[in-house]
Amino acid sequence: MDQEIALLRSLRGKICPDLARKAEAANAKDLGYVPLESFDFAAWNRCRHEAEQGLRGSKPTRYRNQKGFVFYTQQGAGLAEQADQLSSLLKASGCP
Repeated sequence: MDQEIALLRSLRGKICPDLARKAEAANAKDLGYVPLESFDFAAWNRCRHEAEQGLRGSKPTRYRNQKGFVFYTQQGAGLAEQADQLSSLLKASGCP
């Protein structure tokens, strides 16, 4: 998932750099971020949707996992496929 998230973050950063920077700062793990101005959530939502559509249009789907999440990177797709196989094995052996 980290590879997929990084890919989408990179695309959002190109489409709407100011909003992406503010969103990243708001999600800082150090909890030291204090917003100085209002954040335009509607614009951020539009940016996110535009980035997702751009990703769908520019990258081939490499794998879709059992939960329906799409993987565009080779590494993410390989790991997701392994996870699905392991999940199937565990279910077949009686694990919930």
